[in-house]
Amino acid sequence: MISLAITSFNRSDLVIESFIQVVDNDFIGEIVIVDDYSDNAIYIKLYNLINDLNSDKIKIHRNEANLGPFKNKYEAVKKCSNDWVILLDSDNIIDNSYIEIVEGLAKEDDIMYIPEILYKKKNKKSISWHYVAFSNLIIDKSNIKDYVDVSYFGAFLNTGNHFFNRNRYMQVIENACNDLSLSINDAIYFSYLWLLSGNRMKVVPDLYYIHRPSKDSWWVIHSKECMGSTFEIIRRIKEW
Repeated sequence: MISLAITSFNRSDLVIESFIQVVDNDFIGEIVIVDDYSDNAIYIKLYNLINDLNSDKIKIHRNEANLGPFKNKYEAVKKCSNDWVILLDSDNIIDNSYIEIVEGLAKEDDIMYIPEILYKKKNKKSISWHYVAFSNLIIDKSNIKDYVDVSYFGAFLNTGNHFFNRNRYMQVIENACNDLSLSINDAIYFSYLWLLSGNRMKVVPDLYYIHRPSKDSWWVIHSKECMGSTFEIIRRIKEW
């Protein structure tokens, strides 16, 4: 079994929609939700929505202070009890086909598995990104510079919604010399740290999720800082 870790800040209904299709999947042993000190009313609504689902799998935690997305994701993974984890943003949706694909993977601890397709809408007719240039490739520090000039390279690093070995994730975060000025773009920064630590990334064909853009998303609110972090990380990768 695996864990599904979801982070949230000032969201309620979106969080429930992100995992409702897979809550009864037997391969998911637990769903760990960590609220990053949302407004009280929003947190109470989220808590009540989860309570209404009446599922022993779902565990909700609330931070005592706002940590920001990078540290909150670490908190969510740390609270998981299974060896393998799907780390899911609360504005995205996965379904049982996602779970079936990751269940069938020949998992390697040093590989982080990444969805190939990102859809804009629930009907899956509109694609935001399709990482066809990376499909079935294993990317590591030795070959990543070959792909830096691919037009959607930054988006590839920013995909998030990764499937990885929990212990390897914890080692990367705890052993890295973290430059938190770069962590404002949490997904790209983690991809960078993962590769910097000697691990690998693999885009899995047909693995997809649905993204629901939101005006209150971290990227939208902090777009200038996130872009600056992205350019700096790509610059560092080019120097490897």
